[in-house]
Amino acid sequence: MHNPHKTAIGLAISLLTLAESTWAQSVGSITYSPNAQVAVPTLSGWMLAVLGLLFGVMAYRILRKKEHGRTIASIAATGIMVLGASSGITLVQESRAGGASGFFSVATGGTSPIEVGLNFYENTSGVPQVIRTIVLNSNCILEATEAVCQEGNTVPVAGSCKLQVSCRIEVGDPE
Repeated sequence: MHNPHKTAIGLAISLLTLAESTWAQSVGSITYSPNAQVAVPTLSGWMLAVLGLLFGVMAYRILRKKEHGRTIASIAATGIMVLGASSGITLVQESRAGGASGFFSVATGGTSPIEVGLNFYENTSGVPQVIRTIVLNSNCILEATEAVCQEGNTVPVAGSCKLQVSCRIEVGDPE
């Protein structure tokens, strides 16, 4: 015996699955390649911490020799330790809900797909990447967002950018 309720539920689930798979299709691509700039030597985070500690010890030794210097030196040392310990700590991470997520993971460059909606791209390649081209289907447009991926922008190591894409649905000609 044929149950019309089961048929209707099955049809609804099939349509939702079809709609979801159609929605998540790629509507373009973003091409990236390494930045050709020459690396400038700098101090790493650890070397900056060591340098700060060295200056802190020197200041403490100089201040404690003066009158009332021990009190001032202790307060200064405590303040330096608190500022130093809290400066490099990320207390709140960015939360991403919905949308597509991509990675610039190949150090020599590559392409990532673009989907309808909000797209996040994170540079995990280990080298700065420059966005070379953004290609979208003819019925799609880029919308304005913050930290937007744009042609010519450099995405630093562990940095990210995002872009918002919307597409019009083309239907047959009304006659």
